[in-house]
Amino acid sequence: PEIRIYENEVAENAHIALSVKALIEAGTPAGRIGIIYREHKYGDELQKFLHLAGVPYYVKKSLDLLNDHFISRILNIMRYFISEDDKPYSGEYLLFEILHYHFFSIEPLTIARITNEVYENQRRKKGPQTLREYINAVDARQSGMLFPTDEVSGELGKIGAVLNMLQKEAHNLPLQQWFEKLINEAGVLSYIMESEEKIWLMEMLSRFVISRLPTNL
Repeated sequence: PEIRIYENEVAENAHIALSVKALIEAGTPAGRIGIIYREHKYGDELQKFLHLAGVPYYVKKSLDLLNDHFISRILNIMRYFISEDDKPYSGEYLLFEILHYHFFSIEPLTIARITNEVYENQRRKKGPQTLREYINAVDARQSGMLFPTDEVSGELGKIGAVLNMLQKEAHNLPLQQWFEKLINEAGVLSYIMESEEKIWLMEMLSRFVISRLPTNL
């Protein structure tokens, strides 16, 4: 037996994953290797390192997909369209949060400025009075232009076009096809491919589609 001390949890997980990989490469059957940890939350982090190291593993507990931060952001986008279909502009609080997601390239300070401008429009009863109206107005101004007037307007224009497309197609496509458009067009797939945890995120997304994706919106 050996007792090891690590600087932090990241160093510990990295060493465990690489040690297991070395054992397998040396001829130890993967099924003969066991890892015991104190709480499931530590196992969740370790699984990410095993994924990155290309180490096969099996866990007895099922992943809590609905509480995973990545999956919850996708669910919030779906909830936004449900709210908007139920009552127009009722999902504004969700849209404010969604704009902060890494799927889009909008800085928090820019979102704050836009929100303040919308608030002032509401007070003066002039101009776009919701975030969605503001985004649509920017999208309309960018329509037909070869290049966006500026980086922020270009990104808002893309977001507006995606929001309008997804809301319309929710009434015209089967959920699986609509969900595929959400992943491809709303920046989710690009975020996954640029992430250092792309393998883990793709695994989580696949499990969600197979086991948790609802039959309809």
